[in-house]
Amino acid sequence: MKTQPSKLQYIGVWLLAGFITNISSFLIRETLGIKLINTRDDILPIFFLGFTLTTILSIGVFIFIYNMFSTLNIKHVMPYLYVLGGLFTFLKSGVFFRIASSENVSELLGFLPILSFVVSVLCIRAYYINKPDRWY
Repeated sequence: MKTQPSKLQYIGVWLLAGFITNISSFLIRETLGIKLINTRDDILPIFFLGFTLTTILSIGVFIFIYNMFSTLNIKHVMPYLYVLGGLFTFLKSGVFFRIASSENVSELLGFLPILSFVVSVLCIRAYYINKPDRWY
């Protein structure tokens, strides 16, 4: 029989995955922004590339970190991912809509965080849902 992980373990792994994802995403965004944005026309394609890379990265980090802690039930983690991730995405999207309007860039910029979040959640869910030892 599996040992039940503590709430502290769930919180610690959540914070570890979030910390690693945020640091590496920041490095990707800063590198792209500093190196590639020269004009206002460069903003949308560079942000799209940045969100594509950070989405792939966040999925990979989540799966890698959570696979290191095999006692965690991912089904218990997902509601927190939906709610907290959705709230953060809503806030981030508002910031990007404001940037889009102030820089006269397409409002598609505001939808990039939403698209990134939806793709991430669907990929993570698809990866774990058919693993009965992780989704119970």
